[in-house]
Formats: sequence, structure tokens, C-alpha cells
Amino acid sequence: DEGWTLVWNDEFDGEQLDTSKWDYQYGNGGEYGVPGWGNNEWQYYLGREENVRVEDGKLVITALKEDNIYTSGRIRTFTNRGDVLFATTYGRIEARIKCPVGEGIWPAFWTLGTNIKETPWPACGEIDIMEMVGGNNTTFATCPFNDHHGDHICQATVHYAGEPAGHILPRAYELMEGDFKDDFHVFGVDWD
Repeated sequence: DEGWTLVWNDEFDGEQLDTSKWDYQYGNGGEYGVPGWGNNEWQYYLGREENVRVEDGKLVITALKEDNIYTSGRIRTFTNRGDVLFATTYGRIEARIKCPVGEGIWPAFWTLGTNIKETPWPACGEIDIMEMVGGNNTTFATCPFNDHHGDHICQATVHYAGEPAGHILPRAYELMEGDFKDDFHVFGVDWD
């Protein structure tokens, strides 16, 4: 768009994840003192090709049930050593995403304050640009749209320190036809 200057992007046009831009996050949250990542999540994040791969110009993240454990992938522009690969304050942040659907699925595209080690969540700040609580899932009590879930509804939330429980500006978008698995959609936020 006019008026914007591109400062960072990844078109996933290589054969593998560009680790100069992304790092894998591992575990189930217990390693950070937040079992289930604070959302009662069941999966264990890994950096395996079965869970995270680049294919035909797309990043593909796959959740799997394996030997009584759920695995998936989580990538970020912040390394496990604490190095920041990319961070920004203000601007437009967007991604073109095709969501998986089904009970228990919770795809998300979000930002998190790089000061999270010194300033715990939610005081570090978080912008959920897109979250989709899939299926008829009602187990996610922390979801700001606990009564608005399904494969045709995406939501956005800003988290911050304070009351009520670090949630402000929750919004939902509902497709009139189909599900978010049917096509790619551009999800973004203009932060000023």
C-alpha cells in the first residue's frame, strides 16, 4: 500500500526455514513456568520437519498425535538464547494464512513484547492478530470469546498489564460462508 515501507518479510521461498529470521520454540510451556502455555494447550512444540516445513512458497505447520502425545510447531523472531532477530514498534504487521480446522485446533499469529523475560505476561504486551478456536471447543476458558468459536470465526485481542485480567479490545470476525480452511486470508494490524 502507498505510504508503507517494507522493513522485514519472509516469502518462504527457500527449501527450509530461514533461521536467520526465525527460531523454533520448544516444549509445552512448563519450561517457562507456564504449563500448557497458560491456555491449557496439550501439544508439545518441536522443530522437526514433520511439524514445521517450507513447501511451495509456504510455511506449513502441522499438528500430529503421536504415541499419546500431541506435537506441533511454534516459530518466532526471538531466539531461545534471548537474541532478537526482528522486532518493531508501530507499523503494519500482516500474514497470509490458511487455517486448519477441527476440534481443539487453535492456530494463531501474534506479537509479544521482547521484554518478556524481565516483564512477565501480560505486562510485556501481546497483540493477537489472529486466533481461531476451532470446532465447537469450549475447553479454553481463557479465550476472550469463549462463546464465539468455530472454524468460521477468527478473533483479535490486545493484552496488557492491569484489569480485567490483561484483556482489552477483543474483536471477532465471522465468515458469512465457508471456513477459514477454504482459502488464504490476509490477517493484519495497523499499529500506530
